[in-house]
Amino acid sequence: MESPELPECPVCLSTYDGECTIPRVLPCGHTTCESCLKNIPQKYPLTIRCPACTQLVKYPSQQGPSSLPKNIDLLRLIQQLQDHNPQKPNNKIQIDKPVLAHDFDFFVSPLWSDEFYTSWKNWVLDSDDVFVEDKERGYGLLKEGNRKVKVKLFKVGNDGGLLSGKVKGCVFKLSYVAKVMNFLNGMKEEERDELVFILKICSKQGRICKGCGLWCDLEDGVLYFVCERLNGNVLDMLGEFENGLRKDGLSSFAMIGMEMYEAVIGLHLEGLIVGSLGVSCFELDGFGHVSLSLSEVLVVRRAVHEGVMELGSGEKSLSVQKLGRLVGEILKKEVFVSPEVLFGILKREGIEVECGSIRYPIGLGSDVWTLACTVLRMLIGKEFFEELVDSVDSIISKRSEDSNLDCSGLCTGLMEKVSSIVGK
Repeated sequence: MESPELPECPVCLSTYDGECTIPRVLPCGHTTCESCLKNIPQKYPLTIRCPACTQLVKYPSQQGPSSLPKNIDLLRLIQQLQDHNPQKPNNKIQIDKPVLAHDFDFFVSPLWSDEFYTSWKNWVLDSDDVFVEDKERGYGLLKEGNRKVKVKLFKVGNDGGLLSGKVKGCVFKLSYVAKVMNFLNGMKEEERDELVFILKICSKQGRICKGCGLWCDLEDGVLYFVCERLNGNVLDMLGEFENGLRKDGLSSFAMIGMEMYEAVIGLHLEGLIVGSLGVSCFELDGFGHVSLSLSEVLVVRRAVHEGVMELGSGEKSLSVQKLGRLVGEILKKEVFVSPEVLFGILKREGIEVECGSIRYPIGLGSDVWTLACTVLRMLIGKEFFEELVDSVDSIISKRSEDSNLDCSGLCTGLMEKVSSIVGK
């Protein structure tokens, strides 16, 4: 039988002994030789970052590494292994001079600040906490003690190399949490700010589906925002609204409509404007109460953005005809987006649209249009979408010869159509 390998220092790979390569136990529980601990760069006085787990730990006294306890059990194990294998050479590396940081290319500066780690670590779910049920629909299960709860998985982003655990110039492999931190650190600052804002709102508002945290699927290299999943959206659970409101559903419609408004107002109290909604964004719990799923809001928003990129890719300006096509495609997905938010997305992507003298500032009123249209979809049924799509086509075809037509005319035409539908 092949003789076992003797324990080695994880930094210099020298076999431990009681003279040259003395094993010292750090407060985090990991062991490293005293020589390497003396030469690892220190950001703070008498504090070192563990080479194994990257945790910051303090030395017990001014003596530094020599004040740490020896790993006596490890030294005894080495002695026993050497006694049973007397021919096995001690393959430790003889160090004639102090080990300097520049002698090793894996002594790298921290990938993120300690403040960054502290602000995000509590949002990271364990790698085995989530089980993916349906990847296409974003359905999963989250372990909570001895039970599993239904959750939705919203893809925050793909790997891009940041979840691989490989860091240039470093031989250490990142832990699961470190991989997630590496991904978050690589995101744009405004994207991170939006993500943490959403996570905090999900933990505060009663009419918002609870945000559980962030989870990484290392197999696919995808980071997910994990959100509570209730029994289903309003249309799935209440068939009486599929084709419009029936007379016997008036009381339930009134209650649901009120709770939908409460959910959106709750977001406004936190300073969040969604600007795009659909019936799929509102879910029912076991008691029939409505909650707004921010993971579905993000899905709807992504659908709007993808529509903009698909139609406006490479364009510096968008004609009213193309804008009408874009609005029609978004409506076919049963998504409502406020005009000012849509114009804001186009502007951010560097696409100009002609809006005449009308300006559409984004504010709390931006959600009035989207929420009203969502409620009307429940009240009237599928034909509400169909009539709006036909209306867009009609406005564009009737005014295609009018050179003065701009996007404000399109928006005004849509508003007039909604008013006429309500008045029927």
